[in-house]
Amino acid sequence: RRRRRWPPIGEDVGTMSKNDLTDAATTIFATLAIFLMVLVALVALLAFVSLFSHGARRALVGLRDTFAGSELWLAFVIALAATLGSLFFSEVSDFIPCRLCWFQRIAMYPLVIILLVGAIRRDRSAWTYALAFPVIGLLVGGYHKYIEIHPEAELAGCKIGAPCSTKWIDEFGFVTIPVLALSCFAAILVLLLFARSSARAAARAEDSPLGQAAALALEGDE
Repeated sequence: RRRRRWPPIGEDVGTMSKNDLTDAATTIFATLAIFLMVLVALVALLAFVSLFSHGARRALVGLRDTFAGSELWLAFVIALAATLGSLFFSEVSDFIPCRLCWFQRIAMYPLVIILLVGAIRRDRSAWTYALAFPVIGLLVGGYHKYIEIHPEAELAGCKIGAPCSTKWIDEFGFVTIPVLALSCFAAILVLLLFARSSARAAARAEDSPLGQAAALALEGDE
């Protein structure tokens, strides 16, 4: 772990070294990752309790409705931040992406385009062709974290170039690069599941007699 060397008080921020900039960015990214993990954990807990409690179920539906229409935009922002963060570490901090890092990038980078197009088009079915990416990313990221904890389990392919067990960052004692990725993939997955639920609720409303009557009234106005 690099030792932090913050600039002295009064020193121009523009004179910060690459290490100082990396340390500052790492702290920001790690803090945001913890925030996302807490939110995801609370939503997961609420979803579990909703299996047994009608009150929790209503709260979960209310939470879903709060994000209705903005799920894809929020997921896009997270995917974009994750993409830019990964490029910062490799292009500015000179961290060498390992094999598993590249697999996680392959799962994250397409989400930026997919989610942006889906959000602009207000495509209710966008979650269907985006859902596989965060799921794959979670699996790869989980395995990557396992390799960090158990480097003896690292496969030969991971030892070529940058070893997958290398901890380029280790913030707050547990936030490493795969943890950053896991938090983003998990948050995107939750938002896509919210989008799925909202789309199905909207479809049921349109299929109801009241929804069909409203549609006929709109057609009559046209």
